[in-house]
Amino acid sequence: MVVKPMSFVALGRRGLLQPAVKCRGREYLRIIYGPEYTRPENLDRLRARGLNAKRSLALRDLR
Repeated sequence: MVVKPMSFVALGRRGLLQPAVKCRGREYLRIIYGPEYTRPENLDRLRARGLNAKRSLALRDLR
Protein backbone atom coordinates (compact mmCIF):
# COMPACT_ATOMS: atom_id res chain seq x y z
CA MET A 1 0.00 0.00 0.00
CA VAL A 2 1.21 3.49 -0.83
CA VAL A 3 0.02 6.46 1.22
CA LYS A 4 0.51 9.94 -0.22
CA PRO A 5 -0.36 13.25 1.42
CA MET A 6 -3.14 15.27 -0.23
CA SER A 7 -0.89 18.34 -0.46
CA PHE A 8 1.27 16.29 -2.83
CA VAL A 9 -1.44 16.35 -5.52
CA ALA A 10 -0.56 18.67 -8.40
CA LEU A 11 -2.84 19.81 -11.21
CA GLY A 12 -1.81 20.74 -14.72
CA ARG A 13 -3.61 21.98 -17.82
CA ARG A 14 -5.11 18.54 -18.46
CA GLY A 15 -5.85 17.47 -14.90
CA LEU A 16 -3.75 15.54 -12.40
CA LEU A 17 0.00 15.39 -12.94
CA GLN A 18 2.11 12.30 -12.46
CA PRO A 19 2.61 12.14 -8.68
CA ALA A 20 6.27 11.08 -8.56
CA VAL A 21 9.17 9.59 -10.44
CA LYS A 22 11.20 6.75 -8.99
CA CYS A 23 14.94 7.12 -9.33
CA ARG A 24 17.02 3.99 -9.28
CA GLY A 25 20.76 3.59 -8.82
CA ARG A 26 23.15 1.98 -11.28
CA GLU A 27 23.47 -1.27 -9.31
CA TYR A 28 19.71 -1.71 -8.96
CA LEU A 29 19.29 -1.17 -12.71
CA ARG A 30 22.03 -3.70 -13.38
CA ILE A 31 20.02 -6.29 -11.44
CA ILE A 32 16.82 -5.47 -13.37
CA TYR A 33 18.21 -5.07 -16.92
CA GLY A 34 21.29 -7.29 -16.77
CA PRO A 35 25.02 -6.74 -16.40
CA GLU A 36 25.44 -5.08 -19.80
CA TYR A 37 22.61 -2.57 -19.60
CA THR A 38 25.11 0.34 -19.79
CA ARG A 39 26.23 -0.59 -23.31
CA PRO A 40 25.21 2.17 -25.76
CA GLU A 41 22.81 0.00 -27.76
CA ASN A 42 21.03 -1.12 -24.60
CA LEU A 43 20.77 2.42 -23.23
CA ASP A 44 19.35 3.65 -26.55
CA ARG A 45 16.71 0.92 -26.45
CA LEU A 46 15.79 1.69 -22.84
CA ARG A 47 15.58 5.44 -23.46
CA ALA A 48 13.30 4.88 -26.45
CA ARG A 49 10.71 2.95 -24.44
CA GLY A 50 7.35 4.58 -24.06
CA LEU A 51 6.49 5.53 -20.51
CA ASN A 52 2.82 6.41 -21.02
CA ALA A 53 1.63 3.13 -19.51
CA LYS A 54 3.67 3.70 -16.34
CA ARG A 55 2.49 7.31 -16.09
CA SER A 56 -1.10 6.20 -16.48
CA LEU A 57 -0.69 3.55 -13.78
CA ALA A 58 0.84 6.12 -11.40
CA LEU A 59 -2.16 8.41 -11.91
CA ARG A 60 -4.65 5.56 -11.40
CA ASP A 61 -2.86 4.56 -8.18
CA LEU A 62 -3.15 8.15 -6.95
CA ARG A 63 -6.95 8.14 -7.17
